Amino acid sequence: MPYWTYDIEQNGSVCIPAKFSKKKDHCLYVDYYEITIPIKAAYKGLSFDASSSFDDSISNYIAPYDVNGVKEFVPSILSGFYADTQDVESRTYVYDAKDLVFNTSFDKVAKDPVFKGLEIEKDKIIRDRNFNTECKSAEISLFPVWFMSYRNKDRVAYAVVNGQTGKVSADMPVDMAKYVISSFILMIPIFLLFELFLPATPMFMLSAASVLAIIMQFIYYKELTAIIRKKTRTHDRGYIAANKKRRKEKKNELTESKGAPVFLLSFITVLTGLIVRLIDPASDLFYYITAVLILVAVVMNAIGLIGRHNILTTRKLPQFNRHGGDDNA
Repeated sequence: MPYWTYDIEQNGSVCIPAKFSKKKDHCLYVDYYEITIPIKAAYKGLSFDASSSFDDSISNYIAPYDVNGVKEFVPSILSGFYADTQDVESRTYVYDAKDLVFNTSFDKVAKDPVFKGLEIEKDKIIRDRNFNTECKSAEISLFPVWFMSYRNKDRVAYAVVNGQTGKVSADMPVDMAKYVISSFILMIPIFLLFELFLPATPMFMLSAASVLAIIMQFIYYKELTAIIRKKTRTHDRGYIAANKKRRKEKKNELTESKGAPVFLLSFITVLTGLIVRLIDPASDLFYYITAVLILVAVVMNAIGLIGRHNILTTRKLPQFNRHGGDDNA
């Protein structure tokens, strides 16, 4: 996979604002300081993937790569391999590289004995000015990334491996059958606890189902939001930079992925439960039927969420969307 590798240096005097607080006679006294110390640091080979088809979250997880002993590129290196092309500009990750360098240097400087007892005001530090952070060069490098894939019905799930260190990143789909079986097994001790210690009255059953549905709605919305963010890749700086024209399409995907029908069904069943409690019908049958409907909505929420997760985690290998040369050779 193509990566941008950055060489960043910090040279000169570093000015760091700090303060010392003390209490005396029911008053708080604060002394402010600007401490200047010399710094000389060099960071070589900070890598960020240069392909918009390779998710930043995956490339960051399998990082870093050791650039010591890198060799000049020759075409024979790619013999027998798929190779993606660079379509992200070097300036895309300059800020991220500088931010990584700043945080690393700051953590080391903050451990200096001169700052003992002082509170460093990190929010007042301007990264480039206070730490003299400069990007000296940015070069394209090719790093080994292995894709391991397996078929799950009509979908393909895959794991990504750092070909140098063996670090693995994988999206794991959930087996629906195992999930259902595990849920039923977990329900047995919970049911027994309810039978032994809590009165299973119709009102209690309806209240417990309603509380469970409300909790599930919060979980559903939180997880679905994370899934949508991953699907639209709003966190992927390289993808956004290379696909600025697709912002309108992302908005459409966001609207289509909200899962409103299932979420609305759960809300309606909870609202129905509230109405039943207010009416307080004489027959217990109304309570049990409403509680069952609420629990069915909860199960549908869980199954729908797992289904969306599985679709997202079983996308095809990005390299297989392109064709060049003779793939059958």
